[in-house]
Amino acid sequence: MLPRAQEVRTANLLGALAVRATDATQDAVADATGLAPVEAAAVNLLASSLPSAGIQVLADGLGLSQPGATRLVDRLARRGVVRRGPGPDGRTRAVVLTEEGGRLAARVAEARRDALVALLTPLEPSARVALAAGIEQLLEPLATSTDDAVRGCRLCDPVACGHLDGRCPVTRGLDARGR
Repeated sequence: MLPRAQEVRTANLLGALAVRATDATQDAVADATGLAPVEAAAVNLLASSLPSAGIQVLADGLGLSQPGATRLVDRLARRGVVRRGPGPDGRTRAVVLTEEGGRLAARVAEARRDALVALLTPLEPSARVALAAGIEQLLEPLATSTDDAVRGCRLCDPVACGHLDGRCPVTRGLDARGR
């Protein structure tokens, strides 16, 4: 067990890194796409995790109210990024990326990836491996539900995290707890 002062220092350093990583990714995504952070998250979710989602599903995934998600979809629709289509049950409408939305989603993912990789450049390869292992240990217990996982992973690249092949620590954590 670490001494309390070292634990507090480590937590503080993690917080500082989280702020820097958030700022770097939001700036890179905005520069590449012109999207605000919540817009980028919506586009990414629709591209990777919630294709053809209804407004409420998107609201839950983004931590927004239903009216807030509706306004977000309206903004994205005016920009030609999404369109509304038939929902799964006839009472609801689905939100679907347009071709332009798909291109923006790819740029969001690329800008985010490049910004985060740039943050890792000072680390030696062995330190990167150790960091990844530590981050996995931190992420595995965090998600308490599928909705919580979607919110936490709203900008995630499911291929890079290993979601599609069982390596995602968030999914593994949910599975271990029986979702």
